[in-house]
Amino acid sequence: MLRLTQKRCGFADVSEAIADLMALGDGAFPAYEAIIADPKSAPVEVEQAFEMIGRVKTDRRRFVPLVVKRLSAADGLVLRPDIDLRSSDRETAAARLASAQTYVRTSAIWLLEVIGDERDAAVLVPLLSDDDRSLRRAAAEALAKIDGRRDLAAIDEWLKAGKHSDDEYTRPKVQECRDQLQKRLTANPIPKTLTN
Repeated sequence: MLRLTQKRCGFADVSEAIADLMALGDGAFPAYEAIIADPKSAPVEVEQAFEMIGRVKTDRRRFVPLVVKRLSAADGLVLRPDIDLRSSDRETAAARLASAQTYVRTSAIWLLEVIGDERDAAVLVPLLSDDDRSLRRAAAEALAKIDGRRDLAAIDEWLKAGKHSDDEYTRPKVQECRDQLQKRLTANPIPKTLTN
């Protein structure tokens, strides 16, 4: 069912498949847990499980350790046994694998942004220095929404001298997210964990 929720080239109408999974609500959570925990799960299934968890409006904190585990692994726990790195087209296979790993990790960042709070931000701060630009930007966006005071200081440090802080693609986005976080912390000084 998760594969049916993925848009293909932006043309597929997936609303019926999404509605079917949404009807299951948190009843589908055990299946999502199994998919996310299994490194043999197809990346599209993991990504779509993250998406569906993000859509269900209930307590989803139980997924945080699984999301952090996927996010903390540089390979996103994407093994992709269907990609043969020994093939004659090794570069293409390696690029496909790296793309799948990045996409899973980006999806994990998004879900942590949706269900996480300042307790979970520590896993995002190191991603500001990741070699992948899209992960750096996604981490900055998530940090801005999670609202951690310590994270503001970490972002400031990264802007001063962090790895890739001179990247003209990443730096403006991180600065923008930093300013959003500062504004939100000034307006709401009480941490989310104390107000939820």
